[in-house]
Amino acid sequence: MQDTDVEEFDISSMDREFKQGLVEASHYHQNFIAMTARKGQFDPKQAAQCVERAESIYAELMNRDPTNPIVRYQLATLYMQTNRNGLAINMLEFLIQVSSKPVLEWYNNLGAAYRNEHMNAEARTAFEKALSLEYHPDVLANLAALWVNEGYPERGIPYGKECLRLQPDHSQGSWNLGLLLIEDKQYSEGFDHYARGFE
Repeated sequence: MQDTDVEEFDISSMDREFKQGLVEASHYHQNFIAMTARKGQFDPKQAAQCVERAESIYAELMNRDPTNPIVRYQLATLYMQTNRNGLAINMLEFLIQVSSKPVLEWYNNLGAAYRNEHMNAEARTAFEKALSLEYHPDVLANLAALWVNEGYPERGIPYGKECLRLQPDHSQGSWNLGLLLIEDKQYSEGFDHYARGFE
């Protein structure tokens, strides 16, 4: 099977109609993400419409160019964000296998999809591969999350602290570190991080 290089699919090289479709799908996709962040004002019907429209456009783009890694990644991410983790895992694993230059985001979202299904060993492998590509606070926060409620908070705490060393205002890192510290009976520091992460 021929390798797929990300550079070959730079958005600037796409034809105008394909690019417009990708922008439109991304618009609906981002609207869905924004809605999930507003829990008190979440409208399930409107969110479902955004997901349906984004998925439909991504599918049309896949029909036009089945090997496009950008569309594959976006669609897999949408599946992961809407609890269709098996589909996300399959698409991301395939995307990684056929590419000569996998990128951090692919491994990070693959890890998140595995974690969503409590397949922590597979998630850890994916996150560690992501970290080997770039030492990124998001990946460190995800590695910390893998140890929440696993009975070994001391194994996740260093990841949480390193995440916050790189990015002190990382809310997910603060939240995960707080949960781990509370589990480790370090209550004062734990609740402080928990509160900052909750905000």
